Amino acid sequence: MEDTNLYFRPCVAEMHEEFVLEALGREETRITRTTKLRARGRCAVLKEWLLWPGLKAVHRYVFGNWRAGR
Repeated sequence: MEDTNLYFRPCVAEMHEEFVLEALGREETRITRTTKLRARGRCAVLKEWLLWPGLKAVHRYVFGNWRAGR
């Protein structure tokens, strides 16, 4: 993660996003998003577990907007 305005930035040592696009037909594409996160500081593993629900919510929000054509 190079830059973000998300509140949890100070807890994140590194974050990698991968998007895989797979053509399903002439006008359909499947997008798979994978996020790898490594927390920093004390209790890093616990922080990672606590951050996952928030990241999942962000993923659902983004994919919902894409699905709706926004």
